[in-house]
Amino acid sequence: MTALKLRAKVNFPATVTAEGGFQVIKENGVWTVSPKWDDLSLVTVLASPETKQLWVFEPSTSVYSRLTVQSLIDNLPDGPAGTAATITAGTTTTGAAGASATASNSGTSSDAVLDFTIPRGADAGIRYAFESSTSMAEPASGGLRLNNATLASVTAIAVNATNSDAVDVSDFIATWDDSTNTVKGYVEVRKEGSGAVLGLYQLTSVTDNTTWLQFAVTYVSGAGSFTAADSLYLTPYRSGNKGADGAGTGDVTGPASSVDSEIALFSSTTGKVIKRASTTGLLKAASGVLSAATAGTDYYNPGGTDVAVADGGTGSSTASGARTNLSAAALSQTGEFVSGYIKSPAAQTYLLVVEIPHGGTITSVSTKSESGTCTATFKVNSTALGGTANSVSSAQNDQAQASSNTFVAGDDINVTISSVSSCVGMSFTINYTRTLL
Repeated sequence: MTALKLRAKVNFPATVTAEGGFQVIKENGVWTVSPKWDDLSLVTVLASPETKQLWVFEPSTSVYSRLTVQSLIDNLPDGPAGTAATITAGTTTTGAAGASATASNSGTSSDAVLDFTIPRGADAGIRYAFESSTSMAEPASGGLRLNNATLASVTAIAVNATNSDAVDVSDFIATWDDSTNTVKGYVEVRKEGSGAVLGLYQLTSVTDNTTWLQFAVTYVSGAGSFTAADSLYLTPYRSGNKGADGAGTGDVTGPASSVDSEIALFSSTTGKVIKRASTTGLLKAASGVLSAATAGTDYYNPGGTDVAVADGGTGSSTASGARTNLSAAALSQTGEFVSGYIKSPAAQTYLLVVEIPHGGTITSVSTKSESGTCTATFKVNSTALGGTANSVSSAQNDQAQASSNTFVAGDDINVTISSVSSCVGMSFTINYTRTLL
């Protein structure tokens, strides 16, 4: 460092000392003031580079200038480009349900390796803590017990009314056996976070003991085993209700074997026993009972007795005779009708047919009104038909007639109207049969 020279004459004492990082040395009558490096503090951290200052001396002009450390930093030239940083995905770990996802750098600041922890989804079901006791008594709050340490041997399960989340779920659990099926459903007991450690059971019944509940179950499948305090999840699979029973009693029995396409018949009169049909040849049925048909009686027997028309035959063994017989049969009866319309029915008797020109038998009477109601009693002359009178309304009413329903040529057909209630526009049809030949 260049020695400092005083521009003005100063009388120095014989002994001069300096502080604050300076030292004064007299040598050969010359006083020199210079930094005392051992006393100067070494600056390693700039807490506020914007305010820290450097003093620079320009010898040619004897001028001191101030320079902030920050401005010196800002005006430094750019250094050479560094190596580009890299980021690589590292490990992925499954975290606990409900935890936050995390990422940590197991590499360096310029060559990062990010390791992730992703929480798994929450388990389905009602959470309980497993108790190793096999006694079917009340578990602790949030507790679950099995009546056997081996999952395949479990026949009963006990749970507290309150689950591990301090929620009373007893009313819900009590409904698990409400199905009207014999098999009420299934129950799965599964270790938290593990689909490989579980027991699946068929549920028969649920007994509600107020503060705890007990299931009667049958083992279906499973794997592994539980340890005391394991978090378990209880999941029900309830059966639907039993469907409606069929009309039968389900006690019909039959033979031990049969022949393909063989006819099955009732045996005896109980309606509960089936037998194999043994009749051969053509079959006929009389009131639903099968028997063998008789040639010449039940069907045409070439060269034998002709089947009568009344039995479904032609009554002849020749074509011309068959035509004659069948034509006569076709013309022996015919269905005819008489219909009419009474615009404003009143409580009186109306003459519908005067001296009908042929005889016949009335089989039914149909009526219908445009609106309103009344009662119509149809008669042959003054005798009412033996069936029920027609209740006339806007809905068609059909009444079958089986007695006092014949008439001969010259008879009158009448109708007597009664119980009239705003009846308007009554239509009627009288159906009858008559002999043509």
